[in-house]
Amino acid sequence: MAKKYAIVISDTGLKYGTNAVLNALKYYDHKNIELHLLHNKKMEEYVNNVRNNKKLSNILISVSLENFTKEFVESSSKSMPSQSQAFYAKFLRYVYPVRKLINYDAVCIFDGDQILTNNIQPYFEIAEKTNRILLTNNDRSGKCIESYSIDAIQGAASGLFQSVPTFFKPETYKEIFEKMPELGVKFGIGDMSSLNKSLIMNNKMNKENVFILNNIFWIGNYLRFFDFYEKKIANKRYCTLLNGERINSFHGKFWKPQMCDKRIHETKRPENLSRTISNVKLFWEFTEFFNTQCYHRISIKNNCKYFIKKKKK
Repeated sequence: MAKKYAIVISDTGLKYGTNAVLNALKYYDHKNIELHLLHNKKMEEYVNNVRNNKKLSNILISVSLENFTKEFVESSSKSMPSQSQAFYAKFLRYVYPVRKLINYDAVCIFDGDQILTNNIQPYFEIAEKTNRILLTNNDRSGKCIESYSIDAIQGAASGLFQSVPTFFKPETYKEIFEKMPELGVKFGIGDMSSLNKSLIMNNKMNKENVFILNNIFWIGNYLRFFDFYEKKIANKRYCTLLNGERINSFHGKFWKPQMCDKRIHETKRPENLSRTISNVKLFWEFTEFFNTQCYHRISIKNNCKYFIKKKKK
């Protein structure tokens, strides 16, 4: 029997990250991996256009965020107050797999502004075969898994692990992901902090249940410290480190000039500035490629001042 895998994304209008992931799934020859998209009405035109694209229509599974939210609210505790659409979009992408994809061999949670730059099929297989949750380390925490406590988790984005990507078998970790929205409301925290709290509260914050992924290959937080490159392998474009190791994804709205400017301005030391600009420009170029030159093409542009070539006088 063929394996069943899925990436789950919530998107309430970003579009460019979702479209890039959809194209990358086919571009990098993934097998038996669907993209389940929880979306609002702003995304309906995009979804309908993809349905008419024969190369991708069998990959994209459209899910009404409004309908799933209604179903979730009706089944939730009456003590949980109503939340914004942004809250449900953020948290219900974790609940959806353990309610609707329980028979899938493994799933992965992605962000709507995360760009896929490699074949990540092996990570679904690791989650399936090891029966562990695959999470990227949070480089800001500075703590080890053995000594981490629930008291260390404060605010929207703290904890030992990042929340995207998250690979897991839905049937094994149902309780962890079902509890996340409730924890988010109770403690006033984001999905990343809620995931870390839920792991601890369910006694899963240990190496027997968590397989740790290296942040640098998934998030892209090291723009001023490492050099990223484009490398062609078998006529396909990959993002790599200097040693040739492939970057699986990076995280951020690199189609927005404000985002690019922010990441560049975060560079405090002048000697790191040219590296940061080069890396940000590369991330933008991958974002542009997967939106304008692949199977489902949509218009996108970035007028970041650092990318515009000055006219010769």
